[in-house]
Amino acid sequence: MDAIRTLIVDDERLARRNLRLRLQDIPDFRVVGECATGREAIAAVTEQRPELLFLDIRMPDMDGFAVLEQIEAEVLPVVVFVTAFDRFALEAFRVHALDYLLKPFEDDRFAETLQACRQRVAESRSLDRGCAAPGHAAETSSASLPRPGESPRNPCLDRLVIKSQGRVFFMKITSLDWVEAFGNYVSVHAGDKSWLLRRTMQEMEDAVDPRVFCRISRSAIVNPDRIRELIPLARGEHFVCLTSGRELKLTRGYREKLEARLGDRL
Repeated sequence: MDAIRTLIVDDERLARRNLRLRLQDIPDFRVVGECATGREAIAAVTEQRPELLFLDIRMPDMDGFAVLEQIEAEVLPVVVFVTAFDRFALEAFRVHALDYLLKPFEDDRFAETLQACRQRVAESRSLDRGCAAPGHAAETSSASLPRPGESPRNPCLDRLVIKSQGRVFFMKITSLDWVEAFGNYVSVHAGDKSWLLRRTMQEMEDAVDPRVFCRISRSAIVNPDRIRELIPLARGEHFVCLTSGRELKLTRGYREKLEARLGDRL
């Protein structure tokens, strides 16, 4: 695809130079500008129409979040925050940033970010082409309206903010195998890795897409696509065997939920 038009915003000259040098030999990214202040960034986004924005958070005139508030939604690019502070990660997630790079970052971490940027920009370009098709806008707007008497559903989470070993990253929620209650926390599992998040099980159940995940007990939510086998037990309960080898218990009170998700009776 065409090179991704990229804007770098950071009040530190060396930080801007670091990003520019990292990108200069990557043919599918093209730096169209650099900014040292938030006001410069707002003007540059409006004029240059970049598809990707590497954005610092702490700047003298305004922070990165204030910058995003001043940019019109129709020209807002894909955003990657680049900062030395991990405490803004949750706020970055709330404004739908694609990634959150903590300075200093390693080459492999930067490569992961660039790959995610390629995918998101490709999706955005595809959507733009679809919206340009005759009749598409009318179909989209009517489909997004709730039916009469229907309450709009809160949007589901599509990513989680994970803090681990000094790194903050976003994980697609569909990559999870299962979620486990852990006191006032939950433990989320993907393959042989797990992370603790400060959420309750009810908060997780309300936040995840019910078309993807299913609660099988008071202490577990699973991704049914990761179920390898169900083993019947007494009193209507089952062992749920995941592809990772983990075995969880499906309790009787949650069996109907899993049956509805699987489209069949157990």
